[in-house]
Amino acid sequence: MVVVEASSPAAVRDAAEDAVRNGSSVVALAGGDGTIRDAAGILAGTGITVGIVPCGTGNLYASSVGLSRDIHEALATLATGSPRAFDVGEVRLGPWPAAVDAAPPAPMPFIVACGTGLDARLIAATSYDMKRRYGVAAYFLAATRLLEHLRAQPTVLTIDDVRTELESVVVLVANCGEAIPGGLLPRRRIDPAMGCSTSSSCRGAVSSTASVARSS
Repeated sequence: MVVVEASSPAAVRDAAEDAVRNGSSVVALAGGDGTIRDAAGILAGTGITVGIVPCGTGNLYASSVGLSRDIHEALATLATGSPRAFDVGEVRLGPWPAAVDAAPPAPMPFIVACGTGLDARLIAATSYDMKRRYGVAAYFLAATRLLEHLRAQPTVLTIDDVRTELESVVVLVANCGEAIPGGLLPRRRIDPAMGCSTSSSCRGAVSSTASVARSS
């Protein structure tokens, strides 16, 4: 067994790439949603079994796949659990509309959700120190400072070649919305075939005038 301490997203990705090169059969990730996201983009589709020990602030992904937030119970699951397949989404960030001869931007993975507008600004406004001090409450504290600045932005959604123009304060593509506080679920059932998988990107494209985006 090899234990790697990774203190940054780049270090997490490097460790995941080492695991692939070394032919590892199992990788256990001890961290939160960000750690899992950073490793998932590398490990998805490799055949490596990924275990999760939730040690982050929200641990939304761990909850969505049925893992206990208790570290001891999570460790027991690593020893006795059976692997299951889960989706990993991809988002590409770039200017819109894209130039005809421009190379497509590199994909960024997400496991919980990716969003623009309020969602992105909320994540950006919640510092690491705030999360360490207040836990999940740090997001609500940040939200109280942002709400008065909410402004709807012109937004274009293109899903399966169907274009919709609207104004929005947030656009959120959720991979496991049932784990997001408040129980985010679509108003209309989404065809699972439209979702993101470990081997392909979402078929829908999202563009907005909002200049900030995040993935987690």
